[in-house]
Amino acid sequence: MVARMDLLINRTKTRITKVTEGFDALGFHCVRRRSPTSGKRHIDIFPSQAGQRSIRRRIKSFTTRRAPVPPEAFVRPSNEAVEGWVNYSRHTKASQAFRA
Repeated sequence: MVARMDLLINRTKTRITKVTEGFDALGFHCVRRRSPTSGKRHIDIFPSQAGQRSIRRRIKSFTTRRAPVPPEAFVRPSNEAVEGWVNYSRHTKASQAFRA
């Protein structure tokens, strides 16, 4: 199917895994777990570690101490970045990531 659609597969990023081991995709970490209350299996979705590092680096870039600047110069862009990441991740189990 890949050849028929003329797609290229990045061998360093592509792997076959079990959903119980978890995998990262589009900034999320997906893993199948058993619910502690009902015992049923379900998919948990969390923000990936790489996505969390990325937003931290982006915030840090706004707050580096290069020169004296008014607070508005770094508060507004950092708030916009955080708000965008929160909106992207809000439908996951992200409370722990949000606290961090």
